[in-house]
Amino acid sequence: MKGRARMIAAVLAVAGLSAVVVLGATASTNTDKPASAQATQSPSAGPPNCGLQQGTKHVVYLIFDNVHFLRDNPNVPSDLEQMPHLLNFIRGNGTLLTNDHTVLISHTANGILTSLTGLYGDRHGQSVANSYRYFRNDGSGLTGSSSSFKYWTDGVDGGNAATTPPTASADTNFNMVTADSGTPKNTPAPWVPYTRAGCDFGTTANANIVLENNTAVAFAAGPTTLAAAAAAGATNIKVANTAGFTAGMAITVDATPNAESATIASVGTSGAGGTGITLTSALSSAHASGVTVYGPTATDPAGDMTRVFGSGSPEWNEGLTSQKANPGTAAVFMALGSFSFVGIGILAAILPLLYVERGAQMTFVVQSCLLLISGVYYSTDILPPWMQVLSHLSPATYVLDGVRAGLLRGTPATELWADVWPLVVLGVVLIPFGLWAFGRAEHYAKRTGKLKRVG
Repeated sequence: MKGRARMIAAVLAVAGLSAVVVLGATASTNTDKPASAQATQSPSAGPPNCGLQQGTKHVVYLIFDNVHFLRDNPNVPSDLEQMPHLLNFIRGNGTLLTNDHTVLISHTANGILTSLTGLYGDRHGQSVANSYRYFRNDGSGLTGSSSSFKYWTDGVDGGNAATTPPTASADTNFNMVTADSGTPKNTPAPWVPYTRAGCDFGTTANANIVLENNTAVAFAAGPTTLAAAAAAGATNIKVANTAGFTAGMAITVDATPNAESATIASVGTSGAGGTGITLTSALSSAHASGVTVYGPTATDPAGDMTRVFGSGSPEWNEGLTSQKANPGTAAVFMALGSFSFVGIGILAAILPLLYVERGAQMTFVVQSCLLLISGVYYSTDILPPWMQVLSHLSPATYVLDGVRAGLLRGTPATELWADVWPLVVLGVVLIPFGLWAFGRAEHYAKRTGKLKRVG
């Protein structure tokens, strides 16, 4: 972003495409209606108490990453000129700002937060992003580390109630702290003016006004994974990391429905070749390499699931399940899917080869179509029949099924062969086919003079 002219449509900053939508209807004031009625209500059919001025019914506020208004090369259209429908929409319906002053050290979090608040990082708590260090409040002079990506009202550090004794918070300030009033307070959120005016407020992919983590609980130790398979009757397990585990601690091996409790007798060294963790009694079941291992847990007051939905809520329980899930299943499917994605990447590389100025943008169309049919945004079951057929040809469909089964239900990869074998087949087919097709396209580009550099 440095050294280039930028635009804001209604704001151009950092971090991909994100959006805020304000609708001329109310949700917060309709508390006398059941949730189902509110969910099906048309935005334009809400009571006329949204106080937007001059007859405005909707406000759509877009934030882009590195989209340039002016041309970097006078002979090549700028990013916005290559999106004429968006440019014409803004010219005809919105306000185009080209005077965005990027924060000094711009990253995804502080760039977006500066755009959303109108404040630089020294006034909204995120001077340095996407993570930062803070001085602990125990007088030790030591520092801790925190992520910038937390829900707007989260704190810097929630401590850890799962440890013995419980670990107190090392910094009780808000993550989005501001001292403008003279005392530390939470930075005013961007939705407040709209909700106070009786308007609905929705957002997607924006820093700190959407869920940034699935944290429901803190762990006294772990979670880590088994570094080697453990047989039924074993009294010693090899784990990837023994840090935090102590003698006498109760631990859980594997995820539901295969979870098993055990008590630690002694703790050794990490890794498949280490001395591992010795248990006070033998395991009753066998557990595969890569399954989760963790110590006692307690509600994390700083986690998004706790802060937003509350302990014990359905959303909180879903976050808890995913925290305790087997990461090995997700890793297997990501690894298997990578072969298919490499093949698709090779095929997509044909586009900039043949269309020098527009090919790179055309690959995003391919990506969008792939995401549309693969169940990223919603279940493939609700797609039209012809799109459901296409979804079976997308490797992303099987990767998502496997990752979700592992993280949400704790299913081991060995029980997901229906998703494994299509990924294997697609990987075997797509890479050779992609190389063949790219070679033919390269030959054609050389023969026709399309293989050239612009700029």
